[in-house]
Amino acid sequence: MIYGTSAAGLYGLTEQEQVRQKQEERETPGSSFREAFSDANKSVTESMDDIFEEAASAYGISADLLKAVAKAESNFNPSAVSHAGAIGVMQLMPGTASSLGVTDPYDARQNIMGGAKYLKSNLDRYDGDVSLALAAYNAGPGSVDKYGGIPPYAETQNYVRKVGAYLNGSPLTAGTMVSSSYGSQGTSALGSLYGSSALSGYGSAYGSAAWRRGR
Repeated sequence: MIYGTSAAGLYGLTEQEQVRQKQEERETPGSSFREAFSDANKSVTESMDDIFEEAASAYGISADLLKAVAKAESNFNPSAVSHAGAIGVMQLMPGTASSLGVTDPYDARQNIMGGAKYLKSNLDRYDGDVSLALAAYNAGPGSVDKYGGIPPYAETQNYVRKVGAYLNGSPLTAGTMVSSSYGSQGTSALGSLYGSSALSGYGSAYGSAAWRRGR
């Protein structure tokens, strides 16, 4: 109170007016933007096949090759986890996923986009040689560089043949709908590391097929 006058009365606002003002503040464009942003980051249901097509287009690689890798890796299972700890549709190791900008490797969209990015980096590294790119995807570029070709690991050699068989066989379709956080920061972050030297480090980190074994 100031000389018998309330603070609200001093500034010309009654309690009712203060309540109304707060309600109007909650309904400002800024508030609506926050709500819209939140809605944009909620999960959506979409076709996994559409995600493959989008990823292939984004990174300039074959959608059929991408699907063949996913078929061999997880049989299109977003929840797949290997004994070695590889996760999701494209079976990304946690460290690999993080370096690719994937914040949730169980999210099918993020995982496929990350796998496509990694596969593209290997294709570029080996001048489009699909067999060497697949060997690097499985055993790491370090192993491919060390042996000057497909490493003499039974798993890696079988893997390259398996993906090749899928690629040259009947067209593959995932044929499933998945829930993905479309528009999330994890998905948009994938483009930030494209062409980054971080990708070249996988050879030293995963220079042996041992990190993939047990799947």
